[in-house]
Amino acid sequence: MAGKEITTQGGAKLYMSHASFEDGLALVKAVNKVMLAHGLFAQPGAETTLRLFGDADVFAAYMRCAQKSTYNGRKVDAELFANTDAGDAAAKEILEIFDAIVHFNTSRFFPVASSASKATSPAA
Repeated sequence: MAGKEITTQGGAKLYMSHASFEDGLALVKAVNKVMLAHGLFAQPGAETTLRLFGDADVFAAYMRCAQKSTYNGRKVDAELFANTDAGDAAAKEILEIFDAIVHFNTSRFFPVASSASKATSPAA
């Protein structure tokens, strides 16, 4: 599968590649556990992102998946957020980076509803 590049709100380039199947699946399971425990499936947004970010299992799985991504050419890992110029910029966007990488690595486990409905729709 191809990677994906996005531009963050701060103008940085975040390039994401899919993590291994095992790491992606571990992230899906950790996210689902938190979402179910807190009834967050119908509540996308900042509160959901903060709950996920604050969960140790989700964060550990995220960090394994994040290793396949770069932020302005630097590997996304704990060192990226250290006290450097690049780290300061990344720290300001940490939730946006987290959200993007989590979504990118979990979305491949769910079929796209519109594609499925097109495949089953009768021809006009």
